[in-house]
Amino acid sequence: MQRPHSRTVFLMLVFTLATMLLPQLSRATQRDWLVSLPLVSVGRDSPLGLEFNIMNEFSLGVHLGLVSKGEELEKKEQEEHPGSSLETRGQDVSLTFQRFSNSGEMSGLHWGLSLGYRQIDATWIREPEDTSQEIMPLDDNDMMRHYLKLEGTSLGLRFGYRFVADSTGFMSGIYLKARHFQNRVRDDEEPEDATLQTDISPEDAISLKRRMMSSLLAGIEIGWAF
Repeated sequence: MQRPHSRTVFLMLVFTLATMLLPQLSRATQRDWLVSLPLVSVGRDSPLGLEFNIMNEFSLGVHLGLVSKGEELEKKEQEEHPGSSLETRGQDVSLTFQRFSNSGEMSGLHWGLSLGYRQIDATWIREPEDTSQEIMPLDDNDMMRHYLKLEGTSLGLRFGYRFVADSTGFMSGIYLKARHFQNRVRDDEEPEDATLQTDISPEDAISLKRRMMSSLLAGIEIGWAF
């Protein structure tokens, strides 16, 4: 499970405390819909959100996200296995349900649930386990490559705090989200380099599925409420 960097967490805590002290919070304004943009995110997800106020009770929304290209292996793993790499990138879309302490403004302390679909492209480079039984393609560094697709539903539980300015509708907030990715791993049918493609074994597919299943995300968002 990927964990937020300590300096990023500290920045988000300071941001939250500063936001909560703003005097505008004492006033209330009706907001019908809200757009959110990522300012700082941990976990390489950058979600763009559109939310609607439902009867001043809760919000329903849709979030579209891009997962920027990055390395999944820990530094220790790369040191133990030089040349190994697990690069991923992708996208997801999710529907969200959220409740707020100030439901009319869609602001204050909040919690929410999400249900979505996630797709990840992965390039897994690693040492061959056994080359004596069969011939497998190796790259110039004698490493084998898997070009993979991970797809499936995602479930999320989110907690956070939002401030919405009465005069302008400007929104800023902080959140922490736990996500479960019920993924299915398969070989890419159109790999980047078919000559180096090695089909993944069922055992390795299960191992990768479990590795990518759970994640902890955190971020700072900005936007506008109307």
